[in-house]
Amino acid sequence: MHFQLGSLVTAGLFFVTAPVAAETLTIRDITNQQEISERATEFENDLQNLGIVAKLKCDLLIAAKGETNNESFGAICDMSVSGKEPTSIMLCNDTMIGKLTVKAYGFSKNKNEIATFTEMNCQPGG
Repeated sequence: MHFQLGSLVTAGLFFVTAPVAAETLTIRDITNQQEISERATEFENDLQNLGIVAKLKCDLLIAAKGETNNESFGAICDMSVSGKEPTSIMLCNDTMIGKLTVKAYGFSKNKNEIATFTEMNCQPGG
C-alpha cells in the first residue's frame, strides 16, 4: 500500500510540473508619449485598486502580443509615494484578465528583462 501511494504522489508531481507549450510572443517597444502616459495611468489605477496610491514615471515600456492578438504590458517605472523617495519597480499586467504583477527589487533596467518578466507573469489573454 505504501508503494502505491508513493507512486501516485510521484505521478501527481510529474503531472503538475510537466512543461506546457509556451505561446510565441511578439515584443513591441512603447515609445509614443501618449501611449506611455496611458499605460502609466493604467498601472497607477491597478496599484490604487491594491491600496497603493502612487505616481509612476515609466521610461521602459513594452507590449507583448500573443498568437490571439491580445496584449500584455510590462514596464520599469519610478514610483513616487507621498512623503517617500522614488523607487524603481518592474511591473506587468495582462489588461484583458487584470493580472498585475510587481517586482520591487532584483532586476536590471533593460528591455529583455521586462520581456521575460512579462512573459513569465502576465501572458496575454490569460
